[in-house]
Amino acid sequence: MSGGSRPTFRGSSAAEAEDFVQAVRRKAWAEQKQFDYRWMAAYAAVQMSGQALRWHMSLPRDIQSDWGRLEVAILDRFAPDQPQPALSNNPMVPNGASAEPVLCTGRIRVTEYVTGRFVGYISKSAASQGSSGFAVDTTNRADDALLVEFRPSASLVTFDLVDKSNFHRLALRLHGEKLDLSTDGSEYRYLYIISLAPGPKPGSIRYSYSLSMGQVAHVQHAVWQVDADGSITPVWPSTPQVKIGGLLSLPPNDSRLSLRTDITTALDADYMKKAYMRAKLEFEHA
Repeated sequence: MSGGSRPTFRGSSAAEAEDFVQAVRRKAWAEQKQFDYRWMAAYAAVQMSGQALRWHMSLPRDIQSDWGRLEVAILDRFAPDQPQPALSNNPMVPNGASAEPVLCTGRIRVTEYVTGRFVGYISKSAASQGSSGFAVDTTNRADDALLVEFRPSASLVTFDLVDKSNFHRLALRLHGEKLDLSTDGSEYRYLYIISLAPGPKPGSIRYSYSLSMGQVAHVQHAVWQVDADGSITPVWPSTPQVKIGGLLSLPPNDSRLSLRTDITTALDADYMKKAYMRAKLEFEHA
């Protein structure tokens, strides 16, 4: 990174990659382009040089043009202790090119955290217009499950919807002006599972559930940690990052999934034990 208001990125270190991602985000906020992922991706591309530029040229077009995917790819490729790509002797392969992870398509399973008992899948209704996201429906029918796709990464990933007829991407929404989450157990926050898509105006975003007048909220979409065994952990990308737990409502209520911080403290309360159990999310290939 160079000094001044214009970021540059050569791909020299993980620290430089993190600074570059933050600089692009700040620039987008300053230009009121923070939801225009094509603009952000194009802006980032013209700031690259050297190894970073060669690596960027090797990426698929859908990643080059989508900041949500591109920032994940940058932080993954230039992660701490990540070996640098070897120079290629093949003139048809750009130096720094690497194999693109295969696109994974599947469902989000919901199981009991302790026993592993299958409860259901996140339902298609989670991505429907009007879904508040505070508690999403589950279904035990695979045909009624929400289908998502992502590319495996050591960093947080984005879940794109397979059916993009209405919305394109799954995201988390944090209500309130405070962006950072407590990590000391002093307070808890619920996070809403919502869907989003490009809006009718350039740079605008359309959400599955709109805010009321005067409400303030923050939305992030690169929020899913997917481990090698398929375990899914929602993570709010604050500093430091905060892992989010799942709660599943018990009968006689329908099995609905909600997400919140500080799950352990929540389930210490007797009234919560009677109404909820801890849930675990897993990825199941379709």
